[in-house]
Formats: sequence, C-alpha cells, structure tokens
Amino acid sequence: MLIGMALFKLGVFSATLPSAVYFRMISAAILVGIPLTLYGVYGNYKVGWQSMPIYFRGEFVDYVASLFLAFGWVGAVMLACKSLVIAKFIGPLKAVGRAAFSNYILQTLICTTLFYGHGFSLYGHISRVGQFGIVLAIWAVQLMVSNLWFRFFRMGPLESLWRSLTYWKPQPLRERGGVSIFCWQSA
Repeated sequence: MLIGMALFKLGVFSATLPSAVYFRMISAAILVGIPLTLYGVYGNYKVGWQSMPIYFRGEFVDYVASLFLAFGWVGAVMLACKSLVIAKFIGPLKAVGRAAFSNYILQTLICTTLFYGHGFSLYGHISRVGQFGIVLAIWAVQLMVSNLWFRFFRMGPLESLWRSLTYWKPQPLRERGGVSIFCWQSA
C-alpha cells in the first residue's frame, strides 16, 4: 500500500508520465517478476508442493515477484490509458469504477447467492468454463447497471451512503442545477 501511495504521489497513475517510464515498469515485470515467479513455482514443484517449505521460501519469492508483476500491470494499464483507441473502449468502465464499492457488494451478493447454502449451493458443481461464463455475465450486468445508474445519479448508492456517514450529513445522490433532488434522509 505504501508503494502504491508513493507511485500515486509521483504521478504514475495519472498516465501523464513519458511512455518510457511505463515501458520500464513492464520491463521490470518481464525481466524480474516473471523469472522470480517461475523460480518460485519450480521450487514448490521440487519440494513436492509441501506446505512448510513453500511457506518459508516460496511465499517470500512470490511476494517479491508480485511487486514487480504489479509494476508491469500498472505500466500496461497506464499505456492503455494513454492510447486514444483504447480510451474509447475504457469509457464504459469508468462508471463501474465510480461505483466500485456498490459493485463489490453486488458481486458478493450475487456470488454468495449462487454458491452458498442460502442460495443455489453451486459451490464445487460448476466447471472452470462455467465459472468463466459467470464472471463474464456478472461483468456484463455491472457494466450495464453502472452506466444506466450514472445517467440519473452522480455517485453509486453505497458511495453516497458512505459519504453521508463520513461527513455526518446527507450527501445528495442526484443534483440538478445545484438543488438536491434526492438525498439519503427521511422526509
């Protein structure tokens, strides 16, 4: 988290740094992160996937490798954000990001209903291909619902509730001309 905050302060997440910076981040992932990951997997294989050696050596290698891989993903995403062609496809994703808390809770509710005992109890009964289909379906629903939601409201429902609790006053969910149309409060 501290590394992420430092990268934010350095402007890495703004996608305004020279492309060479982002290519260096991707290079770090390719040259350090991927080889370390492969080394960790090989080491785990050599000890027969026994938990104790994996926890003492394998986890550390994976942890260090994950930092470099994360840099690579950040670099790739920032380069994508700089691309005008990809920017057209990213537009609908903005609504999902603006309602990240609401979408996270929605995903949790959908998946617990599908897989846990209080719902359909499908845990362990769906193939990997079926699971992938569920992921795509949830993403499609969230893309559609989020984009529809933001046609009428300025923030997600749980984001509005969270802000209202944070500031100890109702935050308008929808505004028109500076006048609140709907707030999280009783009449």
